[in-house]
Amino acid sequence: MGFTIAGTGELKKMRSGQLDKTNDHFFIKCDNQIEKVFYNDLLYAEAMLNYVMLYTNSKKMMVYVTIKSLEEQLPASVFLKVHKSFIVNINKIKSIEGNILDIGNEKITISQSLQQKVISEIVKDKMIKR
Repeated sequence: MGFTIAGTGELKKMRSGQLDKTNDHFFIKCDNQIEKVFYNDLLYAEAMLNYVMLYTNSKKMMVYVTIKSLEEQLPASVFLKVHKSFIVNINKIKSIEGNILDIGNEKITISQSLQQKVISEIVKDKMIKR
C-alpha cells in the first residue's frame, strides 16, 4: 500500500472539505521511505498504469496506487479529476483556455466528457459577470 490516510472519520471530514491544521497533509511511500506531502504543495497527479506520479513545485514522486484510489482519498473540495489520467489541485489552476488547464509550468487537457462539470466546479460562483 503506497498511499494512506488515517481513520475514516478524518477521511469523511476531508471529503466534505473540512481541512484544518491536523488534516493538511498525507503520507506516501516513495523510494523506500515514507514522505509527508501537504495538500497545498500538490499541483496534480498523473496516472501511469498501477502507479501515480505526484507533482509538486519542488519534486515529483512515483507512488504505487491507482488514480481511482487516490481520487477517493483526496479531499474533493480541493482536488478534481479532469481526465481519466489526471487529478488537479483546484487552487493551483492559473488559467483555463478551451479545454486546457494551466497549472504550474504544465498544460493539462480536460477530457471532453468532463469539460462542463470541471469548468463549472472550478469557476463555481466566482465568475465576475457584467
